[in-house]
Amino acid sequence: MTTRSLCGQWDFCTDVCGTPKHYNTQLPVPGNWKDYSAFQEYNGSAWYRRTFTISPEELKRHLSIRFGGIFRHAEIWLNGNFIEEHEGYQAPFHVDISGQVFCGENTLEVRVDNQPPVDGISNTDLFTILPISLAGIYDPVSLEISENIRISRIYAPVDLKNNTLHIILDAYRWTVTMPSPEKESEYLLTATFRYDGGEICNSWPLFVFPAVVIDTAKEIYLHYLSRHLFEDSTVPVRHFTIPQPIGENQLIVTEFVYGGMLDAVENGASLLLLAGEKTFQNTVTANSFKSPWWEIASIWYLNHTNNRQVCGIAENHPALDTLPYYGSWKLDLFDCIEQAPAINLDALGLCVDPILYGIDLELNRYGYLFEFRLGKGRILVSTLNHSRSDIHASSVIYRIKTLINYAMSDRFSPSSTLSRKQLADALQHDMY
Repeated sequence: MTTRSLCGQWDFCTDVCGTPKHYNTQLPVPGNWKDYSAFQEYNGSAWYRRTFTISPEELKRHLSIRFGGIFRHAEIWLNGNFIEEHEGYQAPFHVDISGQVFCGENTLEVRVDNQPPVDGISNTDLFTILPISLAGIYDPVSLEISENIRISRIYAPVDLKNNTLHIILDAYRWTVTMPSPEKESEYLLTATFRYDGGEICNSWPLFVFPAVVIDTAKEIYLHYLSRHLFEDSTVPVRHFTIPQPIGENQLIVTEFVYGGMLDAVENGASLLLLAGEKTFQNTVTANSFKSPWWEIASIWYLNHTNNRQVCGIAENHPALDTLPYYGSWKLDLFDCIEQAPAINLDALGLCVDPILYGIDLELNRYGYLFEFRLGKGRILVSTLNHSRSDIHASSVIYRIKTLINYAMSDRFSPSSTLSRKQLADALQHDMY
């Protein structure tokens, strides 16, 4: 694949309802229109425009445009035709333009609206507290030219026979859909692409996740820096502020923790902490499962790998009821923790209930999912993949929603207890 940057000076104009577009200035991409005095106070929609050329040879290949980030709602137009729209500003996204471009010059236009949606946290709580300080195409834009087909969307298979679906592809862009299953399932997707002179066949494992409705047994409070977790959700959430009467009927969901949240937990609130590599001390960061310290003879063998790892899992734990694994492990669960941070529970002296963990050569436990009590409340810590770049993936959404529902339920009942000081000592100093 080759990549061509589309960054630089783009034509720009604000979008005035009922009047034609009039590009009267230029702004850089990537950039924020609020960085410029003429548009510093402007909130609403605006248009960006630039041209790019496609050669006859490139026209035969697969073409897509990658947007690194747009705040907040975007409509993509090519040569005067509407192509696609995108909501949300955290995750990069691709727009397939194969078969929609000309040989020679093409005109790309992007209509950006930085205003929050009508419902949800953004309109009710978040943007009444925080000003809208971001607007426009704030991350790089590039043209991607590839020999291969980009499978842009796979949701699930339609007609299944023996857990295998065969699809013949006569176009570059295709979608596979099916009703939501009752439980997670694994299938084999086999596809054939026919072209002049031959055909290409390939197969992919396909994990299908059921739709999960978040329970409303408790009020959900959200740290504003973690708002991307509910960006596309209709679940009512509130912005966490101090002071605030929070107790047994509230659940705090956050990637960051500070004293006010722990006050709420000690008063009876539940807290789901989606921890990163800088949340706790003594944390192993990327690619933990393939590090040298996984060399001891395996207690359980991790499926679909050539490595031997010691891996622990709390069998029949209610937090794992809806997470896919067969026996002690499953490939999809391995995928979600392969790049995740691993917290050295024993080096930190944390006497907690580990649900999903690894063991190194010195028999230290490295936690990916664990729980404990604090005062009258409970805390569930997860390092499973919840990154901003993957937050729209069906498996990530499924995991987060099921953990939220578990943290709301009566089944969330840790047997271990930590003191406020023990937890504070284990957190990174700038986290508390």
